Amino acid sequence: MANEFIIKNGFQSKGDSQVTGSLNLSGDMTVGQYITHAGDTDTQINFLDDEIRFEAGNLLLFDIHKKGSAPHEVTVNSGGNNVDFIIEDDAGNAYFIADASTTRIGIGTTTPEEALTVTGNISASGNISTLSHITASGNISSSITSTGSF
Repeated sequence: MANEFIIKNGFQSKGDSQVTGSLNLSGDMTVGQYITHAGDTDTQINFLDDEIRFEAGNLLLFDIHKKGSAPHEVTVNSGGNNVDFIIEDDAGNAYFIADASTTRIGIGTTTPEEALTVTGNISASGNISTLSHITASGNISSSITSTGSF
């Protein structure tokens, strides 16, 4: 299928073809390995066997990979670049960030100060465990039974 441009239901073209304006397909579309942005050859969607890679500016930003067995992977920043992963709310405000340059995660903040920084309240229905100390700058309330010293 190399260098073949096919649209089902009546149109077929072989070799290099160019469509000016909109292209509407009513059926399936099959591509070789790449869908490349016109005039920007380092921005593309790269289709591999059981894997789809999203690249922009020659950086591998997002990778979806169905491995031979579970667990399968969806990886952000698969290229190991300084690319942050940000989730925004419906108003466009960032509420989750994975900062690639500091290897920190922020929830409710875009500038995490520790490995995990949460700005706002935290709720847990199970146990909270630590292998080290817990530090607080305010009051700690509890309704638990505990042993040891405080």
